[in-house]
Amino acid sequence: MTWADFSIYTSINILHGAGELAKFETQLSAFKKPLIITSQGFVNRDLIRVLLGDRDIEICSGVLPNPSLDFLVQCHLTYKNMGFTEIVAIGGGSVMDVAKILSVSLPNCQNQSIEKILEEDRGSFTKKIPLVLVPTTCGTGAEVTPFATIWDFRGQKKMSLESQQILPSKVILDPALLKTLPPKYILFSALDSISHALESLWNKNKTSESEKLAKESLQLSLEFLPRVMKEPANIEFLDKLLVASTFAGMAIAITRTAVAHAISYPITMYFGVPHGLACSFTLEKIIQQYLAEVENEPNQELLHRAGKVLHSLRLSEVLKEYFVDEDLMKIPAKEFENKSRINNFSGKKFNIYECISASLHGECDDYSV
Repeated sequence: MTWADFSIYTSINILHGAGELAKFETQLSAFKKPLIITSQGFVNRDLIRVLLGDRDIEICSGVLPNPSLDFLVQCHLTYKNMGFTEIVAIGGGSVMDVAKILSVSLPNCQNQSIEKILEEDRGSFTKKIPLVLVPTTCGTGAEVTPFATIWDFRGQKKMSLESQQILPSKVILDPALLKTLPPKYILFSALDSISHALESLWNKNKTSESEKLAKESLQLSLEFLPRVMKEPANIEFLDKLLVASTFAGMAIAITRTAVAHAISYPITMYFGVPHGLACSFTLEKIIQQYLAEVENEPNQELLHRAGKVLHSLRLSEVLKEYFVDEDLMKIPAKEFENKSRINNFSGKKFNIYECISASLHGECDDYSV
């Protein structure tokens, strides 16, 4: 599969390869008044200075994981009258989601609240600031999806925007940007990508195109995640995970996600569990149940392989630093019932608390074909 296949879904220009961000420097100089959106971590890695040199360009570097509605509102109020002509987002999914929303809120919502465009308008925008997205992680696939997520922590809810208008005009995939990521963040990112691929494969909205993308993504992740865990600075291996992430993003752009993501949202909201971990720790159990009930699943062998890799990662042990088992029972069951996600699952409905409990206690160890 090549990037030419992507023209089926969108006209995004994808630039791919080590060193592509450095090449972008010359194009950046032609922008009239760009806004750079990133995280403080990226600034601390000193890569932004290399990219911008001595240029006087506005930088928003306060994006945190799972960005809050309050932060987004403040950004909108700060920048709405500054007349930016381009937005360049360099970061993970949170950075890209903030940039996506601002690309339509800044030119369209002078007298409108961010809450209104998230809850009511749902993508009816007449203007857009051109957007360039540069992922610095290998999991969200946000660079190619028409979705953006923001968190209302005071209201204790996840808010989303879906619109083809928040897709970028250009994406830069540069695996060199992943070299300085700690292994834990590479793991969480890759788990998000694996979750996207699996959720697309067992999805009611699956098409031949989404299945092809999801399988390609999953095969790359399963082969190269274990290698990256041993050689976290290997550019070739990191590049494979970056490509896997983008392919998985293309897949969920068609299908949306499903039950594992529905489970993840309240766990992230209440306990601050990183999204990639929150949406992947139940996958092993879901695979086991799904294969037990679905006859003639064409991707059975690939799903078994995914289960084995997930089992080897012992995610239940990783989760212990965020909460104890009893804490989960305090989350009302209705908060896991995100129907826009659960209803995408093509398997039978199951008891979510039982799934979570089995996942936390490692009760998922039989993957004999």
